Amino acid sequence: MTVAASVIERAWEAEERLLTPAVRGDAARLLELLAEGFVEIGQSGRRWTRDEIVAALASDPGLGEIEISEREARLLAPGLVLLNYLLRFDGRSSRRTSIWRCDPEPRCVFHQGTPVS
Repeated sequence: MTVAASVIERAWEAEERLLTPAVRGDAARLLELLAEGFVEIGQSGRRWTRDEIVAALASDPGLGEIEISEREARLLAPGLVLLNYLLRFDGRSSRRTSIWRCDPEPRCVFHQGTPVS
């Protein structure tokens, strides 16, 4: 496996962990995966900081059953990965984009969810 493929694989594994109720409901585990300075643009268009998203997920960690498809990944720079995918959950779909910094552990620095109509 190439270094780039290994970095991309680690980013996908971390992204998938972020989608599980066990991680979403655990502030300590979220703080391990979300970088300081993390920003999310939610499906509503709201901008969330790291602390805000950790607090919000602690009170509502579940997405229910999920399905990830249309996966794409790109190495933007050494240790910096862009992930794009389609997420289906609770009868809804959204396009998701995340940027992960892997140095050496993966930390998400940016995430955006856009509803699909």
